[in-house]
Amino acid sequence: MLMTTRSATPSPSATYATKAGWAVVVASTALFYAAKKQVIPVPLVIPAILLFLIGAWLVRVGRKMSGMVDVEHAILFDGRRPVLYLRSFSADGQSHFADITNAIVPESDEENLRDLFADMGLLVAIGRPGERLPEAGALRLYCGDNDWQSVVIRYLHESQIVIMRAGTSNAILWEIRRATEYVAPQDLLFFVPRSRWFGVDEYAVFRRNVKKEFNWDLPAGLKFPSWVGFGEGWEPRAFEFAPTGFVEKHWPHITRSNVWVWRQVLLPWLDSRAVADMRK
Repeated sequence: MLMTTRSATPSPSATYATKAGWAVVVASTALFYAAKKQVIPVPLVIPAILLFLIGAWLVRVGRKMSGMVDVEHAILFDGRRPVLYLRSFSADGQSHFADITNAIVPESDEENLRDLFADMGLLVAIGRPGERLPEAGALRLYCGDNDWQSVVIRYLHESQIVIMRAGTSNAILWEIRRATEYVAPQDLLFFVPRSRWFGVDEYAVFRRNVKKEFNWDLPAGLKFPSWVGFGEGWEPRAFEFAPTGFVEKHWPHITRSNVWVWRQVLLPWLDSRAVADMRK
């Protein structure tokens, strides 16, 4: 049973918090440089830094509040089938590294996924039980401890695509099993992240578990972060970033956003689905 007392659109407080946060960030940055140039007393550098941190915190809070909506009403209002994101709760808020375009208040992997698939539908995920303020990114579906599996099955049916974040928990294997029953192979994507919590060793465990449970030979030697899709017969296929120059090869996110990089990675998958809007 889904639990909600929220509206279909974000509270105005989310917008106010975000705008106020950016205003404080800009003001504190100006104050910092003024103190650095000795236009104002140097001791004001410390208050400027504190104001900057407060502003960045307000931006993060505003982003999180923007996801506090009634998901079912939001989907009806949006009119498109949603994009389901399945992950371990421990992955919430994680990012492999900061997108240079969001260096002041870096966005998480989940926020990047939301933006990447925004042209297809709303990104939705199961919410952590008992959380008061969810991480920014997907809209949260809240349900009782005994109901989450039925909610996952329902949204496997109703979603146009399913994104699974690779992990080592037993729950991910259950979710993959259900996906093979209710989702077409070409509608399932594995997101293989890169972070201090998930690397080569963790992917090896994930790959071994998937091989044991489903007899799938997931690609080895991936360059993280990567994606794995499937052919009509559940044949795994890796999608990796192919750099076109020295900077893109060694530091792609200095010149490109995470969303841009991931969109280039998924171009073959997008072409196979004829998703024109996401290619832009």
